[in-house]
Amino acid sequence: MDINEICARVFLYSRKYLKLNQKQFAKELRVNQTTISKVERAIHFPNAITLQRLEAIMGKSVRELARLSR
Repeated sequence: MDINEICARVFLYSRKYLKLNQKQFAKELRVNQTTISKVERAIHFPNAITLQRLEAIMGKSVRELARLSR
């Protein structure tokens, strides 16, 4: 499994955990909905700022989220 696939699982897990649709999740992360869609399909890798925002929202590191999303 490559890093894009891991990140896709993390984003999908986080979004579902928060019970948000892609548009709502995008608003929380301050990106557009297309970015969320591409990340969840393992087409795009988010930048460091977006990952930091995800960690802040979820209260866990990306590493912890990766473990939880397995």
